Amino acid sequence: MLWPAALVAYTVLASFVFTALANLIAGPFNERLSERTEEMVTGKAESSVLTFRQAFGRLGKSFVMQLKKILFFVLLQVLILGTYLIPLFGPIVHAVLAAVVTIWFLASEFLDYPMERREISYRMRLYFAWTHRWEVLGFGIAVAFWLAVPVLGFTALPVSVVGGTLLYLAAIES
Repeated sequence: MLWPAALVAYTVLASFVFTALANLIAGPFNERLSERTEEMVTGKAESSVLTFRQAFGRLGKSFVMQLKKILFFVLLQVLILGTYLIPLFGPIVHAVLAAVVTIWFLASEFLDYPMERREISYRMRLYFAWTHRWEVLGFGIAVAFWLAVPVLGFTALPVSVVGGTLLYLAAIES
């Protein structure tokens, strides 16, 4: 019984570590895409060239932010495991809650780019995602379905960065 649980835990952790590493590698490109999207929507050009020291500092902050997100995700998933103790409905409740948490984190991943530029703290990012939970969940569901399509999944990253930026801009304007 522990082997399947360990396999699931390893798979989830490995996928989030892979996602975090992929976001660190693609981060500068996604950051620029988000910035250009915002410039096109708002009409304000806020492009700035970073020095090596500034870019390296942002990379360090981004890594710490990714680590916080992974730890928070794992904590929530461990807490959700307790739903298995509910007789009869435990596995169903767990599946639904785990899916919702995963979709929420997927959406928040793409909402991070405009928030990162504004240097919004992780606590405030969580607050933003909670206050706009239905929009965030809807966006996460759309991204998850897009990622599930075998060939189109490769196009999901840039489209999701643009979508996350547009969602954030729409939310702060309302």
